[in-house]
Amino acid sequence: GVVVYFGDHVFPRPRWLLDSLAMLFSADSIASDELHDDCVAWREHGIISMALLKYLWRGRPVDVLIEVATQHLHLLEQANESDMYTLRKY
Repeated sequence: GVVVYFGDHVFPRPRWLLDSLAMLFSADSIASDELHDDCVAWREHGIISMALLKYLWRGRPVDVLIEVATQHLHLLEQANESDMYTLRKY
């Protein structure tokens, strides 16, 4: 089988990691109505709140996924506010 690792984090099931990251791009269909404004900010401005990340990744190690998305895959970067992240632009 394939094992993926980023820094100190080992993922013996790479599909789990991909499925977790894919949730970022289907937030509108996954998130609850109370996070509607957060979904709009993510969809229209590329700004995702910690509340939305915690909801999407509930039951998963949110801190680890944020670290992988920001420091290793460079998908997200921390915004000026400590609980907000932006989609990295290339």
